[in-house]
Amino acid sequence: MVRLLPQKNVPGPDAGSESFVGGIVQAGPLAVGGLISNVLNVVATVVVARLLTTSQYGGIAQLLGLYFVLSMPGASLLVGAVRRITGLVARRHHAEARSWTSGLYRKAVIGVVAWSVISVLTQSWLSKTLGLHHDGAAVAFTMIAAGVWVLLCIDRAILQSHQRYGGLGVSLVVEIGVRTVLVLSFAELGWGIRGYALGLLLGEVAAAAQARLSAREAWVPASGAVAGTAGQAGQPPFGRPDPVATAGALSVDLGAALSGFALLGVLQNADIILVGRLDHANSGAYAAISVASKALVFGAILLGSYILPEASIRWHRGEHALRQLGVTMVFLLVPVALLLLVALAVPKQFLSVFFGARLDRGAPAFALLAGAMACLSTTVVLTNYLLGVARRWVVALLGAGMVILVVLIHGAHGAIMATARAELVVQGGLVVVVMVAFAVVHQRIGDSSPQGEGA
Repeated sequence: MVRLLPQKNVPGPDAGSESFVGGIVQAGPLAVGGLISNVLNVVATVVVARLLTTSQYGGIAQLLGLYFVLSMPGASLLVGAVRRITGLVARRHHAEARSWTSGLYRKAVIGVVAWSVISVLTQSWLSKTLGLHHDGAAVAFTMIAAGVWVLLCIDRAILQSHQRYGGLGVSLVVEIGVRTVLVLSFAELGWGIRGYALGLLLGEVAAAAQARLSAREAWVPASGAVAGTAGQAGQPPFGRPDPVATAGALSVDLGAALSGFALLGVLQNADIILVGRLDHANSGAYAAISVASKALVFGAILLGSYILPEASIRWHRGEHALRQLGVTMVFLLVPVALLLLVALAVPKQFLSVFFGARLDRGAPAFALLAGAMACLSTTVVLTNYLLGVARRWVVALLGAGMVILVVLIHGAHGAIMATARAELVVQGGLVVVVMVAFAVVHQRIGDSSPQGEGA
């Protein structure tokens, strides 16, 4: 049931989402879309692994690592946009929120055009730096795809801020579905790494076009729930006034989110990029366990599309989103448990069936890396929550973890087992620290009065 706002034709948040079961139902379409996307992604990965050489497959893993690192600015922009939009909508400034996002999108289009030119000009140098000789076009396609992702993030921020999780689920399926079809078609044509990168780019273009249409529909007041109401928008936790509407606060949010997601990108992909540089012969085998394990992180990133706006919306209402966090962790727990079971029980068989016998040398390290990525997935979810409620100190914790991880991976010299062990040690330690800090912050929230001291 939708509660009516004092303002005519502006619906409020779904009251059913305030229960745990209601949260499951609300986030369900996004979880289903994420599941379909992950399945399609795995299908593409498995088939491509059989169509390409071991060396080519390792190169694709490096390009994906490059893509996810470069896509972090878009992810940070999404965080800042969600906080800005939810803050304005909570005050019923819908026209201002829409005008702001329209201006932001126009600026982003200009930025993407400039970035595309830079990508073409630097492709040769960067391909040599990554050890991907003669694959400059693939590097350029990957870089441009990361630029288009920025446009996609702006429209997904609009959908998230209006709690349009069904539309988000469709957006994910379009993105991965188009990419899968094109990547497999190009691989079958023998286009190799270049074909994979082109499929990645075209998938982002298709998703950006679809999300643009969905985002425009989300602004229609009577067509769905919007975040917050004037009556509900009180003091945020700790009794601080909400500064989200100021340009300075937005810049701080963008800077914190950019730093946080860039660090998460390095934490997720530093191993595969460095293994490719330190011991290229092992890159294909490591890529197999890496791709399988990091499907968990991709799932956590998708679930962040739910917990980020839910946390931000409630922050503007002076509430917490622990129930919504619980819903998110339930959805994450299922794939984590399944992958750990496979990695512990039948690692070699799994890798042989899905990636081929030539890529199963990483089987002994599979469980270690799967455990590490399970820990990182939890860190990703908690980071989304904390950034949504303006707890920017999490960036410092991520930075410390990143430095330690890079040092330990370098010390492993590209060895598969040693690299996976370093991942588990660092990611396990990092998630414990983040969880303890998160618990301390929420304990302070519980002990504080509405006019209490901030943490």
